[in-house]
Amino acid sequence: MPTIKVDLDAESFRRLAELAIDERRPIPWQAEVLLIRALAVPVEGEANSAIALGEWSGVTCMADDVLHLPCSVEQVSDGYHKFAELYQHHCLLFIALLCSQGSNVAWRSRLHKDGTMFEGWFIAGLNLPTGTITYYLRRSYWYLLDSAVTDYERAPVWDGHTPDDVVFRLNEWLRSLAEGRQNG
Repeated sequence: MPTIKVDLDAESFRRLAELAIDERRPIPWQAEVLLIRALAVPVEGEANSAIALGEWSGVTCMADDVLHLPCSVEQVSDGYHKFAELYQHHCLLFIALLCSQGSNVAWRSRLHKDGTMFEGWFIAGLNLPTGTITYYLRRSYWYLLDSAVTDYERAPVWDGHTPDDVVFRLNEWLRSLAEGRQNG
């Protein structure tokens, strides 16, 4: 089963430790109880139960106030959406953005520049004035971009952008669009 890493700041870890002491539980057990509640993971005895209390055993407390939790990523929820749903939303919204921008700036490729690719995936990108952003998408989404973007035999050379760079580039692009609307 995959592991989820939760980084806690010092104050959050201190509060977790205090709760564990108050409840007379080891810190990992207290973390499990709190996370099951916070993530709205169904527990034994509840309708539509998926996970019984205790199946989360294996929560470990690591150095630097980090907890490792064994659970399926698809089961993680904020109480409204599961992680898998949010990922699907993210993919479809990116596809909608690509289609709205057109083939002058939007593209897709089944291969990286070096000819490799992850099995079952393709890469799509958007060349913004603030820099390129790219995402991997499942092959099942390929058809949604037909005739909407430029197809490349091999993707352009990756410029080394990180997830933080993507957020920055999107924010700067959106800021420039908003300024253009205000000035024009």
